[in-house]
Amino acid sequence: MKATTPISLVIAIVFASSVLSGSLVFFGMQLTAGEPSIPLNKLDIEIEEGLDRYIKKINEEATAQQASTQEQAGETRSQVAQRVPRPSSDDHIKGDANAPYSIIEYSDYDCPFCEKFHATAPELMTAYEGKLNWIYRTHPIEGLHPNAPYLALAAECVADIQGNDAFWDFSDRLITLGSTLDPKVRVKTAAEAIRAKSDEIIACADAGTHSDIIDKHLRDGLSSGVQGTPGVYIINNSTGQVVPGLGGADTAQYKALLASFIQ
Repeated sequence: MKATTPISLVIAIVFASSVLSGSLVFFGMQLTAGEPSIPLNKLDIEIEEGLDRYIKKINEEATAQQASTQEQAGETRSQVAQRVPRPSSDDHIKGDANAPYSIIEYSDYDCPFCEKFHATAPELMTAYEGKLNWIYRTHPIEGLHPNAPYLALAAECVADIQGNDAFWDFSDRLITLGSTLDPKVRVKTAAEAIRAKSDEIIACADAGTHSDIIDKHLRDGLSSGVQGTPGVYIINNSTGQVVPGLGGADTAQYKALLASFIQ
């Protein structure tokens, strides 16, 4: 996610949610006694911002711990990142396929931090127009998101049946629909929205037709240091040099990283 989504993060979020629920009960008690001292819409915003700050703190700590562990094992995060497979004609590429630099993302359709990066990546491509393309490699983490492998299969089926542009349109729709829908309903809705052959895509996903592609992305990602999604790397396509990304960080943070790398 960001970095990384260890089980401790999940527990921490559950704990934070419990604390916030208790706070809401307290405020609810106040409301029964008279006018609220804090407007409800403002309270909602403060709760959401507080959760964002808390999750960001946990993610930063997890990233630092991961880097420390790799260093203790004799390899830095940057060294591990050099194993990322180079862009190829098999990749799902958005933008100029011949761009001198690529963002390579290992992603999970049900990961909220991947959804955030899905908005960040186009902004980076605009900022570095003509210099940077975006490569999406499916990396579903089934333990956290049970429906993610099926969605990844469906996306690979769309790419095979409808082509690269349809893959990106379909991916956009999947993310917009959110994770609460039944996965087949979600696939059918996204496919029909882009006028793809939904029945054929569902049949292809049900058969696990492109599971080999997803398995390869998972192996390659893990070998390159991906422990959570989005696993992001920026590569100089001329020299082969790879810089590890910042997971689900915001656009400003990525621009600061790229400023010293993209010429």
